[in-house]
Order: sequence, then C-alpha cells, then structure tokens
Amino acid sequence: MRTLPQPPRWLPAALGLAALAAYAAFLARHASHAVGGADSSGYLNLATGLARGELVKPIRLVAEFGVDPSLTQLLLPLGFAPGPAPATMAPSYPPGFPVHMALLASLVGWEAGPFLVSPLLAAAGLAAFYFLGRELGLTRGEAVAGTLILGFQPVYVFMALNPMSDTTATLWATLAVLGALRARRGVPWAFAAGLAFGIGCLVRPNNALLLATLALALPLRPGALARFALGVTPSLGFFLAFNHAVLGGALRTGYPGLEREFALGYFPRRFAYYTHWLGRTFTPLVPLAWLGVMASRETRWRDRLLLVVWFGSFFVFFCLYGPYEIWWFLRFMMPAFPALVAGAILAARPLLRAVEVRLHVPSRLPAGLNVLPAALLLFVLGSEAGEAKRRDVLGIAAAEAVYPRACRLASERLPPRAIVLSCLMSGALEHYTDLRYLRYDTMDDRPTVRRLLRLTMRQGASWYALLHPAEIEAFQSRDLGRWKQIGQVDEAVLLELDPDTLRRPGG
Repeated sequence: MRTLPQPPRWLPAALGLAALAAYAAFLARHASHAVGGADSSGYLNLATGLARGELVKPIRLVAEFGVDPSLTQLLLPLGFAPGPAPATMAPSYPPGFPVHMALLASLVGWEAGPFLVSPLLAAAGLAAFYFLGRELGLTRGEAVAGTLILGFQPVYVFMALNPMSDTTATLWATLAVLGALRARRGVPWAFAAGLAFGIGCLVRPNNALLLATLALALPLRPGALARFALGVTPSLGFFLAFNHAVLGGALRTGYPGLEREFALGYFPRRFAYYTHWLGRTFTPLVPLAWLGVMASRETRWRDRLLLVVWFGSFFVFFCLYGPYEIWWFLRFMMPAFPALVAGAILAARPLLRAVEVRLHVPSRLPAGLNVLPAALLLFVLGSEAGEAKRRDVLGIAAAEAVYPRACRLASERLPPRAIVLSCLMSGALEHYTDLRYLRYDTMDDRPTVRRLLRLTMRQGASWYALLHPAEIEAFQSRDLGRWKQIGQVDEAVLLELDPDTLRRPGG
C-alpha cells in the first residue's frame, strides 16, 4: 500500500497565521470606530494629546467665561482630572494604550488607526496564548483548543471591538508570563518578560497583580531577576515622568479617591456576580476544570500554582472593587483569562482520558482527534457563540455610532456661545467639537448652578443639553429647569433651556 505524502512542515504554521489574519480582519470589520463614553473618549483624547504635545489643556469655560476654576467637578469631561496648574485639566487614564493608538495612527492614519489596536492585538493575544500553552506542556492540539476557547469568549470578542485597553493588557500579560517561563531555558528571556510586564502596567497599572505569578514563572537566580528588573525600568521611568508632567507628581494618579472603591464588604455580591458571568461566558466547564488544576499531577507543581495564583489574584482583587453592574465588566479579569483556559485544559486532560477508558469511548476519530475532548470543545465553542449572540456583541459599532453623530448635530445646530450640559457625551464633545460643556451629573448645588447660569448668560451664552439615550431619565430627574427638544439623532436628544428659568421663583 502506498503511503500518503506527509504535508510540508510549514503548513500548520501557515494555516495558523491565515486563521489569525482572518480573525483580526473579522474583528476589524465589526469594530467600533467611535469616541464614546469615559474609557474610549479618555483614551482617544490622550492619544491625540500625545500626538500634538498637548497633554495639559486649559478648561474652556474658565478661559472664555471666567468661571471659577474651583468648580472642577462641573467643568471636566469624562476621562480628565484636574491639571497641575489652576484652570487646567489633564488625562486621567494611564498612557500605555493611548501610546499604542498614536503609534498605529501614525502608520495608517487617525481615521482608522486608533480603532484597529484592539482587534489586531486581540489576534496577537491568541498567538501568544498558543505559545504559552505549549510552554506549559499543552500538546499542539490542546493549545489550539485553548486558543479557540479564548478567541470565541464573548467578553474577549466584545473588548476586541472597542477602543479600550483590555485586549492590549491581556496580550502584554500573556507575553510577560511566556517570557518568564522561557527564561528557565534561557536567562535573556527574563529581560523580555520584564519589558512586557512594564508595558502591560503602562496599559493597565493593575497588571502589577502579575508580580506573584512572574515570581513563580521566573528562575529564581540573581541574573534572571536583574534582567527582569532591567526590562521593567524603561516603562517605570516613562510612567513616573508622565505623571509628573501631566498630574504634577510622579506618584499621583488620575483616579483620586480610588482607594474608596475597594472594600471587603463588596466581596460576597461581587463573587456571586463574577462566578455567574464566568459560567455564562465560558460555560461552567472551564472555571470548574480550572479549580482542579492543582490536582493535575502531570504538570509541575510550580506551574500548577502559577495558574492558580495568576487567575486567583485578579479574581479576588476585583471581587473587592465597587463597579460591577454590566456583564462585560468581567473584562477586568481578561489579563488572567489565559491562566483560566490553560489551567482548565491541563486539569481536564487526565480526567477525560480516564472517562474514555471507563466508558470504552474510541480514543481517536479518523481525523486523529480525541473523541470526548473534541465533543466538549464543540460544546464550549457553541455555548460561547450563543452567549455572544444573546449579548449582541457584534452590534457595538452601531450602538457607539450615536456619539459622533450626536456631536455633529450639536456642532451644526448650536450657536458659537453655546454651553452644553452632558455627562456620557462630555468626552466625545471634547474630542469632536470646540463646544463648551458642563457636567450636569455633578450639579448638586442649585445656588451654584443658578450663579453659573446668570454669569454665562450675561456674556451672551445659551444653555443646551446633549444626552445619550441611557441618561435622559437621569437628566430629567435632576430638575434643572424647563427644556425644549430641538434635535435628535438615533435616540440621543439635543435640548435647549428655557431662558425664563432664571425668572421663575425657585427656578
């Protein structure tokens, strides 16, 4: 019998690259290209500020109308903090992700570049996971299976479609652990691990949670640790210099009062919330299997502990954090998703073999696939795809398009001395327009609001409101006067304040 010729050795790699390119193209096709709420507007405004060298900006209402700069909470758009000097504002977000945006924009233009970072780095993150899995002892087939599970995961896909930092933070976290593991075979890899860890912390400072994981991954030798520290140094230096220039102090952050967002009392409800959504988006099989990774004797104990600490540290940390209301807030744990998936596969491998033997399941399909693992993989991927469809993950671009359209409407309809009340639209107004704005969501002192209204109207200003559909009810509940709708785009509305509000008793 003639034997079939073996396929060329480069063919699997070529097929993998083609699949990743197709995945990146799919994500780019469905990605949001809008500057929207707090995160996307904060990152884009910082990216453009980096490109222009204008990180600290004057507050428009202070410069043009003489508004008291101490009214900071009314004057800053989403994504900004008080600047280092009075009457200035500075970006509140860390610089790592905006640097990625500005670099890609310099190559392909600002119209598309910033919005392609998340899709492209999500695809790169899958490649990094594959090599991480191989380093941890997964077979090629198991590493491919884990890559598919991660690539279909609804939160991973959703954040890959948004101009937000999560897929970028996940990529650098994966590369940091991969580099640290490879440093066991070649000490120079420790420098690469430090470099990736530093960049990841520039993107998301809470990636510092990886330190314990990296301590388990790195060879505990002075040379390796010194190289790791050397790799971290450039990012640390840049971060401290950025904070000093933008916020007025190397150790300052753009998140004042962040420590108040953490409390032990949050843990029970957050634990229930995160376990629920992990089960919904991964299926319960993946997190349950990860729980058994310590019992997987086929894997070195240090690597088993590494996978537990990696995901466990992020999980516990964010169970103590306040915000959690929306399903995709599971994104906070994305930099630890690779540990969850790899740990689940390593733990499930001996169990599935034992079940196959016990039930006399045929060990192989004609294609060379193991029967039971293949069936479970199809179940997990199908469940992930179904959950993504239920969450309308691919509809994000259409939903976010309301921001630039509404800002365009305001620019076209409003007079030069207009002042726009907004909250969710405030960062987009800063990015897309030259309009002045006030944050209605911080207007808790009615006498101050009345004084502002008088001050600005005496100088020829008129007040308007530009509202995202999600905030219309909240705006109306604040009873800030009588308003008339003068425009609408999609479900966002443009309102005008009745000037008689000042003359009405109690107005």
